[in-house]
Amino acid sequence: MSVPAHPRFLRRRVLVREHGARRHVRRALWVLLAITLLWSVAWVSQSPLFSVTAINLEGALNARADEVLAENNVYPGRPLVLIRTGAVEAALEADPWVKDASVRRQFPDRIEVRITERREVAAVEVAAGWQTISDDGRIMDLVTEVPAQLAKVGAGVVFGSGGELSEV
Repeated sequence: MSVPAHPRFLRRRVLVREHGARRHVRRALWVLLAITLLWSVAWVSQSPLFSVTAINLEGALNARADEVLAENNVYPGRPLVLIRTGAVEAALEADPWVKDASVRRQFPDRIEVRITERREVAAVEVAAGWQTISDDGRIMDLVTEVPAQLAKVGAGVVFGSGGELSEV
């Protein structure tokens, strides 16, 4: 035989169940809100609203910057958030002409690429012609004739201990 529960206990049981149901609904709404927010961010970042429409390239006279940008998938129409600026900078700086490179996203739709190129300052005579040297000592190009603005260092010329030139 069962004894009927006291009305106060019955009311409390109903309140506990309602509270649990509210808690589950609240949790489900928070999860739904988080999923909606993440989906919205992903959609907007991949949408044409944030796709590259212009690439501003400054300072590239001798460097093959256009090829490097194409190899690293930097082109108009690509979503801006998919462009890895660090990887593009490293690829640009691998070019012997590039002394320093900077790649920046300009929201909502632009990429800015700034390149500082090395300057050729001297040419050293080698068996195959002339090897040009940059201002920071890097070997640059092999040329048959020395451009007029470059200092020529011919065979038989050595630097003395004080930096003066002397013939051998």
